[in-house]
Amino acid sequence: MDISGRCIGTAQVTKITVSDGIITETSPSAENPSLWVLPGFLDLQVNGYRGFDYTAGKITPEAMIRLVRALAEGGTTRHAPTLVSAGRTQIVTQLKAIDDACSSSSLLFRAVPLIHMEGPYIAHAAGARGAHAPDQVRDPDPEEYLQWQEASGNRIGIITLAPERPGALEFIEAVSADGVIPAIGHTEADRGLIREAVQAGARLSAHLGNGMAEQVHRHANPLISQLACEALWASVISDGEHLPEDLLNIIYAVKGYRRMVLVSDVIPSAGLAPGRHNWNGTEVTVEESGRITLPGSGLLAGASSLLSRSISHIMQSAGTSLEEAVTMCTVNPAALTGLSAVSLIPRTGEAANIVLCRANGSLVPAAAILADEILFSQLEEL
Repeated sequence: MDISGRCIGTAQVTKITVSDGIITETSPSAENPSLWVLPGFLDLQVNGYRGFDYTAGKITPEAMIRLVRALAEGGTTRHAPTLVSAGRTQIVTQLKAIDDACSSSSLLFRAVPLIHMEGPYIAHAAGARGAHAPDQVRDPDPEEYLQWQEASGNRIGIITLAPERPGALEFIEAVSADGVIPAIGHTEADRGLIREAVQAGARLSAHLGNGMAEQVHRHANPLISQLACEALWASVISDGEHLPEDLLNIIYAVKGYRRMVLVSDVIPSAGLAPGRHNWNGTEVTVEESGRITLPGSGLLAGASSLLSRSISHIMQSAGTSLEEAVTMCTVNPAALTGLSAVSLIPRTGEAANIVLCRANGSLVPAAAILADEILFSQLEEL
C-alpha cells in the first residue's frame, strides 16, 4: 500500500509504503500535496458513539469494530473505552466484555490500548456530578478496583475521581503505585485537597473546566487551583461547546500545548437523531444542532463530536498551529499514559498509524490506516 501526502513534521510531500502493516519505505513525492499525513489520533475519553455504549450497552467484538471504524471518520485510530458511574456488577460485566473483545481481535488489541474509568468515585453534588447517575457515585474502594483490573485483563489505565471523597487520597496513592493515572475530575475539592491529591500521585485534570458546579467562589475554586498546579496535565474538550473561547485560550496559555491533551468525551447519543435518548439510566436530549444536554437544564450531558472538530476549534480559538493541535491528541496522550512514543513524521519500521486529512479552515479526515487495516477512506486509491 502506498500513501502520499504532506508530512506534518517536515511539510514535505512524501510517499509512504506500508507492507504487512509496517512502514517499509518513505521517499519524496509530488502526489496529493493538499493532503496532510498525520499520526492517528488517540482519544483518552470515549464513552460510546452512534448508539454504542461502553457502560450499559451490549459489547461484542463486532460492535466494537464498528465503533473503531466510526471513530476513524474523525481521525481517531486508537481510543480508551470510558465507563461512567454504574453498579458494581454492571461495571465488571462491561470490563470483562471489553477484555474478551480485545483478546479476540488483533484490530481491537491495537485500537484499544487502555481503559478509562470516569467515576464512580466522584462528587455527588449536581453540576460537579455532571450526567452521572446520583445513585451510582460512591467512595473509593480498593477491593472494587482489584475486581476491575481482574475483569479487564489489567487494562485500566486512567481513573477519574474526586479527591474530597473519603479514602480518595489513599486510593490515589495506591493506584498510582500500580501504574494507573489518577485524574482529578467531577470534583468540588479545594486548593489544599488538590495539592494533596497531586502529592499522592494525581497527574491529570480530566476535562478541565467541565464537571464542576455552576457557581463557585470567584477565587478559591477547583478550576483555578488545577490550572495553577504545574504538575497536572490538562485534558480539554475543545469542541466549541464545552468551554468558552476565553477559558480555552487561558488553559492553552497557562499549560502550553506540551501539557495538554485533547479528548472528545463523545457519548453514545452522539450521531443519533435529534430527540430524547437514554444514557445509562440518564435521559439526555440531542438538539437539532447535535448538542447534547440534560432535559430542561441546558447543561451539557457529554460531547457530540470527534477529535477532528476539537483540532479545528483550538486552532481557530487559541491560534495553535496544526502541529501543536495534532501533538495534543497524538504525542501527548501516548507520553502521558506510557505508551510507545508517537512521531509526527512517519518512520520506517514503525507500525502504520496514519490519518490523511484535508485542511481548509477546518480539519477533514479523508482516510485512516492502523497497521494493515484501512479503517476508513474517501480516497479512490485506497
